[in-house]
Amino acid sequence: MLKHLCAPDVGEDNGDEGSWENLPKMWTNHLEDAMWALNNRVLPALKHTPKELLLGLVINTKCTRPEDSMAAFDVVQASAHMAYAAQQWLDGYDEAVRHASKWKRAFDQRILSKQLGEVIFEKGQLVQIYRSDTDYTFKTDQKLIPKWLVPHRVTKWLWNAYKLEMLQGMKLTGEFSVRCL
Repeated sequence: MLKHLCAPDVGEDNGDEGSWENLPKMWTNHLEDAMWALNNRVLPALKHTPKELLLGLVINTKCTRPEDSMAAFDVVQASAHMAYAAQQWLDGYDEAVRHASKWKRAFDQRILSKQLGEVIFEKGQLVQIYRSDTDYTFKTDQKLIPKWLVPHRVTKWLWNAYKLEMLQGMKLTGEFSVRCL
């Protein structure tokens, strides 16, 4: 979410590639918007927003005005709201279980139907290199950097590694494992 808010056009054909240098510095400007978007989106697996489930909010209702929230405490309304929140949590849990079992069935079918085999890229084919150095880092400037580099062209196959060149034709030094492409 932060990557999209900080640089929505990076990676597009007309995007500015120079903005990646400024990306790690701009994330604090968009943190509140990202948190709001994540807390107020409906999760398909739960059919509720995280905010609704956490606070027991009634869906599609207006916020209570501060002066109305100071009214006398009504035990019947409070118990009804608590029952609604509990039912909402149970519904969310039920949807999560259904969603997980649906995806597990689809995953199992896909895996069982596939023939396991080696991935072989042809000479001239475009591949992207995965940057595994950004996986486990505590540096904040590396957390927002893209994990996949721009496409490169395969020049030579070396059993389980490849020689690559940039799209402009400049050869890259070293060999790249098939697991990183």
